[in-house]
Amino acid sequence: MTKKTLTALIAAFALLGLSGCGTSAALVRKDGTGGRIELRGAYMPAMFEARELMVDHCYGRYDMLELGEALEFRCRRAHAAEPQANGLAIRETARLRRGL
Repeated sequence: MTKKTLTALIAAFALLGLSGCGTSAALVRKDGTGGRIELRGAYMPAMFEARELMVDHCYGRYDMLELGEALEFRCRRAHAAEPQANGLAIRETARLRRGL
């Protein structure tokens, strides 16, 4: 591998690493039936984070509507403050799928 190729690879990896910076999804409103999430930064990483927030809030299943740089979502089942046993199982399954 030449010095020029090595420099190009290092630069490419540096740019890839910086592309994930500043990406987030913020839960700005929530209640027992759903909420609103604002997306910031790169679309795909922000959507991944938004889906995690929705799964955690809804204990699994949800419906969402994309509104520009925000998402409105509604849980498939309204819930109280504490999850039911089935909701915990769904949430735990989602975490296992994500490798957490």
